Amino acid sequence: MRILIATNSYPTKKNPTHQIFVKNIYEGLKVKYDEVGLVYNLYYRWFKSGLGTGNVFSSFLKLVVLIWSFLPFFLYKARSYDVIYSHGELLPGILIPALQKMYGIKHVCYVHGSANDFAKNKGIYYRLTKYVLEKSDFIVANSSFIQRMIEIEYGFKSTIITPGYNTELFYVKDVERTIDICFAGSAVWKKGADLILKAQTSSKTFYIQNGIKVNLYTDGALKSNLIKTVRTQNLSNITVIHERLTDVELAELFSKSKIVLFPSRDEPLGLIGIEAIASGCIVIAANTGGIKEYIKDGENGFLFEPGNQADLQQKIEHVFNNYSSIKEKFKNSHKSVEAFSLENGINQTVDFFNTISTDR
Repeated sequence: MRILIATNSYPTKKNPTHQIFVKNIYEGLKVKYDEVGLVYNLYYRWFKSGLGTGNVFSSFLKLVVLIWSFLPFFLYKARSYDVIYSHGELLPGILIPALQKMYGIKHVCYVHGSANDFAKNKGIYYRLTKYVLEKSDFIVANSSFIQRMIEIEYGFKSTIITPGYNTELFYVKDVERTIDICFAGSAVWKKGADLILKAQTSSKTFYIQNGIKVNLYTDGALKSNLIKTVRTQNLSNITVIHERLTDVELAELFSKSKIVLFPSRDEPLGLIGIEAIASGCIVIAANTGGIKEYIKDGENGFLFEPGNQADLQQKIEHVFNNYSSIKEKFKNSHKSVEAFSLENGINQTVDFFNTISTDR
């Protein structure tokens, strides 16, 4: 089978943290199939683009470059593939129905999470996404949460395939854990980094008396707000804000971290939480979305009420004050996420594609 992976953003030198899981899937499928192509928006090769940092002009430019990037593949090369495997239900998904009609090529649409955002207001993006999903030959979801959302909000069935974490990077290493608490993720509202600072603001004494510094590795639209909060709330002695990390750097961070905070207000799956557990960290995460599918409260991590910084702080204090006993109890917690490995994800993908007829 000949597969063309189509995605909007992709890891590049300018944007090394973008959609790393798509790169992992692409490289994994190249080992399994003779011909696996890749097309992505070249905007991300030329310009740095933090999540949520765009404006009207940059959004228009991204769209123009997206179309320009895809046209050579779609007009001349797409006909040589059996399947287009799109990662991005709206972009680049909206471009693919024309190819289905022109060449009879099949479309497998992988839904990661944007469709859930669009479903909340039922606006134009929702209607366009529903059109793409309706025209898709097959729909793939990255979690049971997203699968249910697709069926309830859009009315379509889907197959679950986990994106998978890289077991060659994220595993328990025999190194000293010198970092007490960290967060790694985009500086956007739904990722909840602001909740960490609110929790610290209300409980400064706890952090100061215990000599704890919370390290935030982040980039995105609200990073300047986070920096301003650290300054205005006098948190600089207990909070350090760093640049976003590549997957290699992230694996190194997790290998040295005791507690990883994952305070998302909304999360389709949350691969970063899986990577942290696989690395032997104790994860404190919001009880939302796909996170609940792999974190069992008190068994391999801790869950707090989404958006509730007081509950988050309570969990932080509980874990910190009882770290040794919890660490002993969780010593095999990394095994609880083995089913989410990249190898399993690739095998699921291969099994799925093997069920698709290549007849046109």
